Amino acid sequence: MKQGTKMIGICGAYLFNQQPIQFIQALRKESQKYNYCIATFCCNADNYNYSDYSDNSEDTCNEQLIELIRHVRFRAMVIFTETIKNKNLLQLIMDICNENHVPVFSIDGEIEGAYNMKYDNSSGFEAMVRHIVEHHGCRRVNMLAGFKDNEFSDERIRAYKKVLTENGIPIEEERIKYGDFWELPARKAVQEFLDSPLPLPEAIVCANDSMATTTCTKLSEEGFEIPKDIIVTGFDGIQSGQYFVPVLSTCQPDFKGATAFIMAESEKVRLTGKITPLDHPIPYVPLIKQSCGCEPTSFHNLNHIVASLYQNTGDAAWHNIAMNQLITANHRNTDIMELANMLPEHARLWNDHFRFACVKSSLLNSYEVPDGLTDMVTLLDVRDKNFRKPGKVLALKDLIDYISSKIDDDILIINILCSGNTVYGYNIEGYEDIDERKMQRCNDFSFFLSYCLNTILYNAIHKELTTGLIKANLEISTMALQDSMTGLYNRQGFYKEIEPLLDMEYNLGKLLYIFSIDMNKLKYINDTFGHAEGDFAISTLGHAIQHVTGDLAISARFGGDEFIVAIISDSENAYTASDFSTTLKGCIAMTEGLSEKPYPVEASVGMICLPITHDMNLENMIAIADEAMYKMKRKSRK
Repeated sequence: MKQGTKMIGICGAYLFNQQPIQFIQALRKESQKYNYCIATFCCNADNYNYSDYSDNSEDTCNEQLIELIRHVRFRAMVIFTETIKNKNLLQLIMDICNENHVPVFSIDGEIEGAYNMKYDNSSGFEAMVRHIVEHHGCRRVNMLAGFKDNEFSDERIRAYKKVLTENGIPIEEERIKYGDFWELPARKAVQEFLDSPLPLPEAIVCANDSMATTTCTKLSEEGFEIPKDIIVTGFDGIQSGQYFVPVLSTCQPDFKGATAFIMAESEKVRLTGKITPLDHPIPYVPLIKQSCGCEPTSFHNLNHIVASLYQNTGDAAWHNIAMNQLITANHRNTDIMELANMLPEHARLWNDHFRFACVKSSLLNSYEVPDGLTDMVTLLDVRDKNFRKPGKVLALKDLIDYISSKIDDDILIINILCSGNTVYGYNIEGYEDIDERKMQRCNDFSFFLSYCLNTILYNAIHKELTTGLIKANLEISTMALQDSMTGLYNRQGFYKEIEPLLDMEYNLGKLLYIFSIDMNKLKYINDTFGHAEGDFAISTLGHAIQHVTGDLAISARFGGDEFIVAIISDSENAYTASDFSTTLKGCIAMTEGLSEKPYPVEASVGMICLPITHDMNLENMIAIADEAMYKMKRKSRK
């Protein structure tokens, strides 16, 4: 970065949405006046799942992203508070900023100790209604509200009624309908306006732009011209409304004024060293365009709009193709650095800006992901359209300084590489300016790269597991974990094999089948024909069990005529006790010499199947399978 550049941080989820993008664009423009740059920390949207938890350990993924703030010398921090539902995460950001004496600006939410900047929806909507009534002279003004009994919807209804009352226009409740802020209910509400016995409206004011564009479309389908026959206005200033014909008259947040306030207060703190939080509303300002008639309807900038949309759609398609090819190439990969060497081939179309990705260095040698923040090793480092060699190891405290020293961009986008709450590393991109497509592409790349890392770690663990099973079999032969008569595991060997599998993270949620198998009439065989024949019968059953289950199961003789089989499967209804019993009976019948014996070798089978969880009670499952087996045994005696 340029010498003397200062940095502002931004934290939030869904930063690729229109309103955050518009805010960031305005902040970038204002911050350049003071030689500031911006670093955005894109929180994982999963923080929504943890809003009811008091223990913030559940949100370790976002915490490890936020912890980077400790290592950056910020002059101010902006939080899109409404997007972060975990109060503990918000408090962590505040604690870090307080430790470093950094002022915090809370957008659309209240945080104690922050400059709280909530959107003032009411005054903006009031200004738009006032424009329709007082400037255009409309007296029959209908309103398309959002959800019924919704605070944002009710707030705008109150503003609508206030303007009508002040201008001596009677309030007709029939002229207020609810469009639920989206298309289908809005179309229905407009039809109700048209079917109403009241005179047709001169104007329809809508509580958001999505309903306004729907209203325009529906009225046009019914033969009305906008704004010649009916004026239509929106609210919130989304981009699609400005691409519409006629271009929507609407309101949008005063991002210019809001960002000017942030920069002015940040400079005060820098110069005086004093943080004096205060509330500062963000008003909505009218954006008067074509749908109210103040501008003539035209197709201005149509070529630019179409070209931009076409370019973004094409970019998204090519990026998805490249990322899917990357995933396919890593389907069987077990080496993270091999992934790093593949990245230039699949990311080469997007090398016109700074790109940097890194993972925890310990992952190169061990596939157990450590908690917390550690040293990092680079996977991707693109500067001046050149791909640097991956593998550079950086201490975490040096990471931001390293990045800062290599770029001149004004906006950094920082995403976390993770799977669930397991953090692998970070993806960081730098731009001179930002838009929705750039932010979304960065978010997509972080997702695809995380998926590849997760696949590699899974493959590596699976490979280690296979090797471990081979070693375990050798150990069993020397540690007397086998039943000498049948070759199956004994009780000790069974638990030694099954318990580690149940503790492995990637087996969680899979299904564990437990079969309890008990030979029928073993005492009769021993008493009548001798223990040698009893041993033959037990061996016959044990070998048949081994033949039926093969390598898919952990099979054990628990003692005497009792056998246990455990199978882990991805599928429900993969096995039944009846099918298992039938297959087992067929294998027993194929035993050489059995047909010459004066007794049959038969067994009863019971089964239970449950999803694998951290607190699974294996002993209880075996007991339930035993009960099912004895039920079958009793039934067979009848």
